[in-house]
Amino acid sequence: MSDGSLAGYDSVEKILEAYIPAEQLSHVKRVLYGTNQGNPLAALDLPKSVQAAAAAGDYDLQAYRFTAAAEHFRTPRIVRIGLIQNAIVTPTTASMAEQRQAIYDRVTDLIDAAGQAGVKIVCMQEAWVWPASTTWSSSVPYWSGMMHMGRPSGTQQ
Repeated sequence: MSDGSLAGYDSVEKILEAYIPAEQLSHVKRVLYGTNQGNPLAALDLPKSVQAAAAAGDYDLQAYRFTAAAEHFRTPRIVRIGLIQNAIVTPTTASMAEQRQAIYDRVTDLIDAAGQAGVKIVCMQEAWVWPASTTWSSSVPYWSGMMHMGRPSGTQQ
């Protein structure tokens, strides 16, 4: 991963792991992330093909198992849900069209990786344009290039 803004670390978790001893780290993670039925969250292994895609695409993947209490009338089911935290991948000096296409391409790669990992539901943040979601869009012409005021766009078809 690139250096980014975390002093060479890929994530806050990596910084915590580097500086906090294991016993205390388990308490820190319990406070930050909570528990799942009284147990720490269990990390899941991802297929090697997905790990290779992440390395090639320079993005981080995390996989965890959340269990639920047994039910009396339904058999347990496994539902794989993916959460995508997007990042700007093109310099902000590029045109709006270039920035938007770069985001589309990046998120498409992330969705493909999620599918390879067996994810059936994907949740994304701010990956697509949206109609009139802010009050300042009309007063700031730069950002208005990212807005579609109710007109159908490629992501709405």
